[in-house]
Amino acid sequence: MSKIFITIVFISLTFLSCKDKNDDKICSISENYEFIVESKRILEMDSLISIQDIVIIDSLTVITYYQSDTVLRIYKNLDFSQSMHNGIQGNGPKDIIPVVFLNKAVDFDTISLFEIHARRIKKIFLNKTHTCFDYTAEFVRDIMPFIEFNETKNYICGLDVERRNIFTYNKHTQVIIKFDYYPKPDRKYDDERLIFLYECELIANEQKKSICAAMRCINSIVFYNFEGEIQKTIVIGDKLKFPAPHPVYLDFAHENIYFTGVTSTANYVYCLYRNAASVQTISDSVLIFVFSWEGEHITTIKTNGNIWNIAVSRYDEYILGKSCRNSFSSTDIVKIPLEGILPK
Repeated sequence: MSKIFITIVFISLTFLSCKDKNDDKICSISENYEFIVESKRILEMDSLISIQDIVIIDSLTVITYYQSDTVLRIYKNLDFSQSMHNGIQGNGPKDIIPVVFLNKAVDFDTISLFEIHARRIKKIFLNKTHTCFDYTAEFVRDIMPFIEFNETKNYICGLDVERRNIFTYNKHTQVIIKFDYYPKPDRKYDDERLIFLYECELIANEQKKSICAAMRCINSIVFYNFEGEIQKTIVIGDKLKFPAPHPVYLDFAHENIYFTGVTSTANYVYCLYRNAASVQTISDSVLIFVFSWEGEHITTIKTNGNIWNIAVSRYDEYILGKSCRNSFSSTDIVKIPLEGILPK
């Protein structure tokens, strides 16, 4: 009898230990913020030209555009009076075929982008004086069509074309590891809606072997390792919220939009949180959640402006944001200083 009792106790303790271990990987944080930082408009664009994406490479700002023959512009520091280099639409050695994704896993001496329709990675190498830009290009033949382009020294990381899997691709061994999204939905969605449900902002860090996925339609951020194992799940608020299927729309047009931008440095991940009622909602303010690459919540910043995307400087001095105004007819660049906000 005593042996049976001891066995039951041992099994119970083992179960509780595993449960506690799993619970350590789930963290709820509130929308309370620690810092209010005013954003300052530093670049106003013509209403006929829309900014697509923005990254900060070393002391350069790189911007891509919609609806323009100039697909990419490179500026020195924050001087937007004149671009140092323009990438023109075309198929020449130094031309760019739109639409392109800028590399989110920023390498601070190389600009890399993915030309979707050509299925080609194009790299722009910078010399020490930043006066000459050398291009190289390579076709991607071994992996599926993808979005959310992250390229590191040894890996490409992104979402497959159906947005059902995150993947890591080892450029040397050609090994592909695909893993499902988390969290699992609390209701049944048809296949078409699942594509939109699983939209996310994705960023990777090879040195930390960490991938951060900030969900667009779900109030959650998930950290994975490069093998696809969940390291930390963050829920904004007290519970996960899933969008309700609409009888007509497939992309949850009238439901909340949560995360629309992500950027990082070697030390921190920055996730832009809108919590807007729909894609067309103009937000007077947004939150930026800051995490370590292990998923530890560092701080939360509140800033003004209808910001939709962000990029951060190499040493965490400031954030640049893509801001929309005039009912989304114009896009601008705003600067958000970070001095005194992050741990030394």
